[in-house]
Amino acid sequence: MPRRTRRTARPVRERLEMFVPLVAHDLKGPLRRLERLALEAQRDAGHNDRQLLSLVSQARRARCLVDELLAWCRLAEGRRSPEAIRLEPFVRAIWEEIAKPAGFRLELDCRAEEAVADAAALAIVLRNLLDNAVRHHDRPDGRVTVRCWRWQRRLRIRIEDDGPGMGPEEAATVAAVLEDPESTATYRRLGLRLVVEALGHLDGRARLHPSRDGRGTRIELSLPTPA
Repeated sequence: MPRRTRRTARPVRERLEMFVPLVAHDLKGPLRRLERLALEAQRDAGHNDRQLLSLVSQARRARCLVDELLAWCRLAEGRRSPEAIRLEPFVRAIWEEIAKPAGFRLELDCRAEEAVADAAALAIVLRNLLDNAVRHHDRPDGRVTVRCWRWQRRLRIRIEDDGPGMGPEEAATVAAVLEDPESTATYRRLGLRLVVEALGHLDGRARLHPSRDGRGTRIELSLPTPA
């Protein structure tokens, strides 16, 4: 890149970095109002209106993405706030925020496990993986299993669903992105970009495991534990 172009690109990036959190912050209010109006309309029309259910789901997802962009901006500035996190209530709270069919269920096996991590970064990772498991499922009565344990001085968190799984090409791409975060430049889904960025701030790793019996997606996280 020519020197003059590099000099021009730097202030453009700096202005974008300043602009993104401002836009995200201003979007939060309208999205909250949209979600509230959709919920009120759903109550008036009854719980079986599929179009309104979809509207509620999309409004909630958009609001969560804005919240995650704001959290990512904070992390990009280098601000971290490690704290002790009881994983079982933490995962359940994230699960409650996710829009899903009434018959969708979570199986949680985290016993008394705790993480010492930045809560915002960990929430970005878990919310996106849980949300993907729900959105890409092919049945309204699907199941997501989250299991936590310690092994080799690291905390392991496995998120597994019983959905249709990924095709070979997509699975290879996602696995490559999780193994090498630099390859996110070739992957256009915002959720996965946020996951790998947040994992970097957590000093964590993620691995996509082969699906069982041709169905489902299984991702295992590895996070450091205090010495």
